[in-house]
Amino acid sequence: MERLAERLIQQGFNVKVRGAKAIVNLGGLSNPVAIKQDLASNQYIMDTHDLPLGILYTLILTTNLYGGLSSFNFFAAVMIGLCVLGFTSLLMTELKARRLRECLDTENTERLGEPT
Repeated sequence: MERLAERLIQQGFNVKVRGAKAIVNLGGLSNPVAIKQDLASNQYIMDTHDLPLGILYTLILTTNLYGGLSSFNFFAAVMIGLCVLGFTSLLMTELKARRLRECLDTENTERLGEPT
């Protein structure tokens, strides 16, 4: 994992190794991305946590949209705004993680050629 972290730092990423994971902060409005090593396939896997966050934002948004439509509620308006900010964050994470995905694909291709 240390070798991967050094290569990603050379590529300009902000990487911190914590145990068996590397945490990459993409900066700006994006969420941190975790990179784990799959021992069975000998590859690095990127986890952006988009599915649980997307489900959470969707539940909060639909609940507060219903509450906001039935009667105006300032709290519902604030929560709707936070959900829109959360969805924007998910989108920014995916856009910024594209370059990281390319670097991991290159690293995984190089690892396949190495003897185990």
